[in-house]
Amino acid sequence: AVVKVQYPDAAAMMRADFWCLETLLWLIGESAALVVTRQIREQFKVELDYAQEAVHLRELHGSLARAPEFADRVAVPAPIPELTHGGVIGMEYLPGPKLELVCRERMEALGVNFKGQSISDWLAGQQRESMDRLGIDGNGDGGGAASGAPVAPGTAGHGGASLASRLVQCLGSLAL
Repeated sequence: AVVKVQYPDAAAMMRADFWCLETLLWLIGESAALVVTRQIREQFKVELDYAQEAVHLRELHGSLARAPEFADRVAVPAPIPELTHGGVIGMEYLPGPKLELVCRERMEALGVNFKGQSISDWLAGQQRESMDRLGIDGNGDGGGAASGAPVAPGTAGHGGASLASRLVQCLGSLAL
């Protein structure tokens, strides 16, 4: 069996983090980014509901097992009800290669060169390169403050673009 355990303070930490982010976006007048952030928060709330995740896991497992086009190609573990409660989901162990390995092999077959990195490190590098192309650095200062002080969104270093539009550009530029 595989047991997925939620950190005891995960929900409280998520609420606090999103409250801070939403407050910041509200203070700087980024209403478009605030709308997206609230949608992301709602999705995170769903992800933290392990009882609902177990229901979805059970439904997906059953649906794929009954679908002839997927039955022999896709495996989803069945939840184990007696190991699932509160912040814990128990599920059957599925032997075989990890999803990351299978994805990596397929991406390499399509010509992606990971340069010896893990997928997560490679993706982080792709994100940094995209941000560099857009003139955004990972420190939130837009690369425009010689003194090291943060540059306010929509000012020098950002070409006048709003935070929301820069985020959209950054995410849209991640061509894999």
